[in-house]
Amino acid sequence: MNDDSLPLARRISTEVFLPALQRAAGEAQTLGGSAEEMISGAMNAFGDMLVILAGKQAAVVLLRGLAEHLEANTPDPLP
Repeated sequence: MNDDSLPLARRISTEVFLPALQRAAGEAQTLGGSAEEMISGAMNAFGDMLVILAGKQAAVVLLRGLAEHLEANTPDPLP
């Protein structure tokens, strides 16, 4: 999938990060990780990446903003 009409951030997401995350999820399953452990591991890695790319304070602000967005704009899943 090399569609030059897609915005660069979307291409990075679909061509770089998504395949890497899919491989990592497969590896985590072979270690016997539960869905909760896999999500926790992925979120910790994401947080670490934000700190590396943007610095600790910016990472905290970004994650707080994401949490506030999810809280305000995301419906609860069906029971």
